[in-house]
Amino acid sequence: MAGGLTLPTWITLLRFLLVPLLVGLLVLQHWLPALLVFMLAGASDWLDGYLARRLNLQSEIGALLDPLADKAMMLAASGMLLWLGLIPLWLAAAIILRDVLIVSGGVMYHWHVGPVEIAPTRLGKLNTLFEFTLLTVVLLQQAMTQEWGLLPAYVLLLCSILLSGGHYVWLWAGKAHRQRRSNSA
Repeated sequence: MAGGLTLPTWITLLRFLLVPLLVGLLVLQHWLPALLVFMLAGASDWLDGYLARRLNLQSEIGALLDPLADKAMMLAASGMLLWLGLIPLWLAAAIILRDVLIVSGGVMYHWHVGPVEIAPTRLGKLNTLFEFTLLTVVLLQQAMTQEWGLLPAYVLLLCSILLSGGHYVWLWAGKAHRQRRSNSA
């Protein structure tokens, strides 16, 4: 692991700066710029991960900040789209509760078991892709002044949220159980 602020970490920090920009654009209902900022955030998420792996620039700070930047962007986007009446409450609540569950699970694990190794699962990455794609489509339909029936996509995303959130709970609970057994042995 590389130390300090690596190029991928700087890209992650840029993603944090895009969050208030996205919120401002959504408040002003500037749909196309908001869509472009959201897509830039998604591209930066892919780019920082790719560069970190390809150039062997993974860092502890990057491993911590990257998922937090993702969560900040998704929470801001889903919260604003809910506030603007563009996604249903039950979907925004599921997106937000999943992220709260994951973050609070990590904090609880750290307090009660030990240091947390943050590693997204494949299901978690797939869920993030579904969330990003659906929120992009919602922004795209606003930018194009189109109305598409998105209920099936909302239900698919809800299933993904429940599956990946449940998977994280199962993994963390199992890890905590194994750690406690090895500590008591």
